[in-house]
Amino acid sequence: MSKVSREDWFQNSSFVCLSIYLKQVDPNKSNVLFDHQAVTVDLFSRQDNAAYEKTWYLCHPIVPEQSTVCYLPQKVELKMKKREEGLFWKHLTSSATNDYSGGVELAGSSKDKSKEKTRYTPEQLSEEEEQSEDKDILTFFREIYENSDEDTRRAMMKSFVESQGKVLSTDWKKVASQNTRYDSE
Repeated sequence: MSKVSREDWFQNSSFVCLSIYLKQVDPNKSNVLFDHQAVTVDLFSRQDNAAYEKTWYLCHPIVPEQSTVCYLPQKVELKMKKREEGLFWKHLTSSATNDYSGGVELAGSSKDKSKEKTRYTPEQLSEEEEQSEDKDILTFFREIYENSDEDTRRAMMKSFVESQGKVLSTDWKKVASQNTRYDSE
C-alpha cells in the first residue's frame, strides 16, 4: 500500500476539488470512479511501486459525468461537479459513512478523461478559497436571517444599513433606539 503525504480539498460554487498528494501516479494502471455521492480511487505509484485505494462518501451529491481527474507529477486532482451549484459544503465527507446507500452504478472512469488537464495557479487557489469563505459567511448570515423573528430581522437590516456593512446586530431593543453608524477613527 502506497503512502499519501496528504489530502486537501477546496470548492467554488460549481466544483469540489480533492487533491491526493502521491508522486508519480501511473494513469494507465490507476482508476477513479465517480458515483453520485462517492468517489473511489485505485492509484498506482511508480515511485513506490505500490497501490493506494480509498473511497470517500461525499456530504452532497455530484454529477459523475461532469467530474474529471488530472494526473500531475506530485499529485492527483479530482474535480467533482456539484449537483447543487452555489451550495457550499461544510465537510467533504459525510460523518456517518455507513449511512451511504450503495447500489448506484459507478460511472466516469478516469481512464476516459485522463487527457483533460486542469492546472491551478496559487493565486487562483487562494482567490477561490477567499470567495468560498465569503460565501460561507453570507450563507451563515442568511440562515440566521431566515430563521429569525421579525424584530431580529429588523435589527439586522437597520444595523447593517446604518453601519454600511460594518455592524450586524440581532438585538432590536438596543438597535431601535440608537444609530449603529460605524466610525473607524
